Amino acid sequence: YLKKTVGENMKIEAKKYEDPIAVIFHTNWCSYCRVFFPIFKEYFKGIGMEYDEIRIDNYDDSVWNFFQIEAVPTVIIFRKGKQIARRDSFQGNGLARKDMISLTEEVNSKTRK
Repeated sequence: YLKKTVGENMKIEAKKYEDPIAVIFHTNWCSYCRVFFPIFKEYFKGIGMEYDEIRIDNYDDSVWNFFQIEAVPTVIIFRKGKQIARRDSFQGNGLARKDMISLTEEVNSKTRK
């Protein structure tokens, strides 16, 4: 699972996924994350896309810098070890289901080529 690896190991693990995989980066103290996490899981389960989570509760965690995460929740979709799309929340504004719809539309347009 991706959540058990970080940094360069994260890139290596993501290469194992031929199909797109959605990864949510979140914390246990973020109220937007707590509201959005069940929506994230339900959405990606519903469309049949693999998904995983990485919890980054500590500001000193290298994952923040490695993936250039400035606010949580952030969702990144990887394919063959590369980031192909992402949605970032902004301070004071989380993510919603509509963000996941536009994210998967972006992924579908890129993977059809």
